[in-house]
Amino acid sequence: RSASTLKQPVLTWTNLSDADHNTLTSFIFTTVSGSANQFTYTEAYSTGSNVTYNVKYLGGLENAKSTAYDSWNVTLNLAVV
Repeated sequence: RSASTLKQPVLTWTNLSDADHNTLTSFIFTTVSGSANQFTYTEAYSTGSNVTYNVKYLGGLENAKSTAYDSWNVTLNLAVV
């Protein structure tokens, strides 16, 4: 896809560790205050090129599912600003 078409990236993790889930949750809700502040997201392409976007959190962590001991399935919905 063209970098100019990325408007609402969706990031998905399966089997994210409990520690990483806690770090991600803290970053979203403490560091960037949910959707109040923007942060930088870098899309890494298989060609070796990277494109960086300023994004805001739209949701997803509220629906994270614990799949096993110390394991989470998480989806983050973001918006390019």
